[in-house]
Parts: sequence; C-alpha cells; structure tokens
Amino acid sequence: MSVYVQSRKTDLHPFRSNTGYKPASTCHTLENYIDLTKLELSFLPIERNVKNNLTKGERIALRNLKNDETIVIKKADKNSNCVILDRLDYITEVTRQLNTQHYCQLDSFNMAELKIQVIEYIKSLYDQGIIDKISFKFLTNGQKLRDARLGRIYILPKFTVLKQRRLNKYNMMD
Repeated sequence: MSVYVQSRKTDLHPFRSNTGYKPASTCHTLENYIDLTKLELSFLPIERNVKNNLTKGERIALRNLKNDETIVIKKADKNSNCVILDRLDYITEVTRQLNTQHYCQLDSFNMAELKIQVIEYIKSLYDQGIIDKISFKFLTNGQKLRDARLGRIYILPKFTVLKQRRLNKYNMMD
C-alpha cells in the first residue's frame, strides 16, 4: 500500500501496528457535557415490550422454516439477504468443493501442535530474512496464539430455487 505525503509517495508496511496515539481533548466543557449526557442516558429505563413486526402467519412460517431439517438457511454473501437451499443439494455442493486439490482430509488433528509448528515456521522465515520484524510480530501475535481456533468453511453454492410446491408448504397467509 502506498500513501502520498506532501506530494511524495511513501510505502507503508502492510502489517504496521496502531501507534496508540490519542489526541488530547480540546474542549473540557464539551467533554464534560458529553460524559454527563452519557451518564444521564444510562439511567433511563429501557422498555422491554417490543412489538413483533411479523404477522402470526409469518411467525409460524418462519418457525417452520427454522425447524425443517430438509433445508439449509444461509446468509447471502452480499446485502442482508438469506438463501434457502435444499440440504442434499447443499451437502453435494460442499462435498464437490472440498474434493479438490486445495483440501485434504486429516486423520487426526492437534491444535496445540499446529500452533507450535506455525510459530516455528514463521520464526524460520524471520531468521532467514524472508520476513521483517514487523511481519514476524504481526504473524505470531507476539507468540500469543493461544486464542487461535479452527477456521470455518464458507461455501458459496450455486444459486438454486426451491420448487413452488416446497414453498407452498410454508404458506405465510394468516
């Protein structure tokens, strides 16, 4: 990534860390007003009586969709839409995408051992001069990889439409 500073190009390190700089407050009166307003707002009662924005029929249809074991409901990759997929079609597509050269099935898995191997590999890259100190610190998180966890696969199946007779099963009329 490059940035132009005073009309000259400067390359920034892709793993640069936050400097932690926080500008001093400029107006104490304004800061006090904001803090007191936040405090006052925190004492306001919050109404828990939220009215449902769905009709009774829509709530029943949504519950039926949620409990149907023959379909998979996934968030679409764009916007806030959701996609309803036939479970067998979804499993077939996941299997197809996993049965490529990019993935292999493991006989066993040890997360602690993998963390050690990753740190050792990154350290060897640093020792060989392939990566710099900033990259090393970023990639090893200061060697605190204890929070590392298994990744989740995100499949983008080809869009398929459920047949109308399947959709009729979830009639949303009152």
